[in-house]
Amino acid sequence: MPSAHFLVDPYGFWVTGFVSGSQHIDITRNRLKISDSKQAWTRFYKDVAMLEGRHAFGVEQDNQIDVARSLFQVYFSEENTILNEGYWWNQYDNNDSLVAAGILGNKTSFTITDPNDPDYGKPMPENRYVKHAINSWVINLAKVGFHLNRPLRQPQAVAA
Repeated sequence: MPSAHFLVDPYGFWVTGFVSGSQHIDITRNRLKISDSKQAWTRFYKDVAMLEGRHAFGVEQDNQIDVARSLFQVYFSEENTILNEGYWWNQYDNNDSLVAAGILGNKTSFTITDPNDPDYGKPMPENRYVKHAINSWVINLAKVGFHLNRPLRQPQAVAA
């Protein structure tokens, strides 16, 4: 199995608010009409956890990404294209300097060189390792978003 980085700079979403320079993640644009971001992240987290528990992300089957895409569109709007292939991979300029981080990192991490692998020669969107990485990215996004929106606990004074 190729090595994969499921979250590339996950906190970049929270600090900069965009991926690849143009895609903004705004959970308050959800189709459920939940305007409070903490409520929306909690609901997204619970929905992902329930679907993950029911194996809806296809980990046991062909690693389809339809559920991840649909869920992402419900919570981040139809117009958000971050799960489109153009945002999966790191982008480099002519000098091989990183211009934009993709959600899956380097495309070469998913290149299959073993001719005995069932995914050998398949296009990247059909590669089961890529599909698994997309599903994992959505699952991890829900976990990170939920935890970053939890209220911080106040430190307790320690009795001497």
